[in-house]
Amino acid sequence: MAETNTFSARTNDPAWMAELERMYDRGTFACLDSLGLHPGLRCLEAGAGGGSVARWLAERVGEVVATDLDVSLVAAGPRLHPRQHDLEHDDLPEGGFDVVHARLLLEHLKDPAAALAKLYAAVRPGGWIVVEDMNWAATHPLPGPGEEIFLAVTSAMRRWLQGTGSHPTLGARLPRLLRGLGATDVGCEGRAHLIEGGTPTAATMVQSLLRRFGPLYVHFGLLTERQVTDGIAWGADPECAGFSALLMATWGRRPPAGTGEGVSDHSGQPEHR
Repeated sequence: MAETNTFSARTNDPAWMAELERMYDRGTFACLDSLGLHPGLRCLEAGAGGGSVARWLAERVGEVVATDLDVSLVAAGPRLHPRQHDLEHDDLPEGGFDVVHARLLLEHLKDPAAALAKLYAAVRPGGWIVVEDMNWAATHPLPGPGEEIFLAVTSAMRRWLQGTGSHPTLGARLPRLLRGLGATDVGCEGRAHLIEGGTPTAATMVQSLLRRFGPLYVHFGLLTERQVTDGIAWGADPECAGFSALLMATWGRRPPAGTGEGVSDHSGQPEHR
């Protein structure tokens, strides 16, 4: 299955980006805030997308470098510097940032563990890394109408992601991967959203996706044409609802210089600096 990934293909769709930001920014901001952000820090926002997190960081710290394959949606500012960058092939400065953040990036890369190692190496000793990726195994319908079609559609999306080279359950692996790199104070939280038929979220996240990619799901045997039609109808029916995949945020600290790597108290609580 070599076709373009469903979700990465929509990165520069303004409606898609706006809905992702509406759903996930609040939790991302709270997680980053818990690190004790303050002016004077240098931050990397990798996979900046629409730029909402980069802009939020720039209001709170000294400098933000926002990278992505396409940074056309990220406007430069006095403290915000968009940079075109391919994490899989381009270098990052060793220990160049106090805080490194990436959301919905690693799961779409061929080797997410290698990319995570590159991001971790870019954290200065004593600094923090926060990575957020999905666990699609956690989607679940609410009891009531549309349960079966919800399960069929979300299963098709998960299998499509796997078939196009993504890692739809990467979020659940992030704590172990970070600890394996030597991070301390590693913690993780998962955030799911209730998607209800007849809402703008369902229109963007369910109906729009199925209208655009449903024919491919049918072509590869992931759904029938009837299931695609029923899935679009699910997105319009206010009696239907289900929980989204879990966005799993994992954070960790690179040990300060001289303390050694790989020793963690596993407290999972960021220190407020």
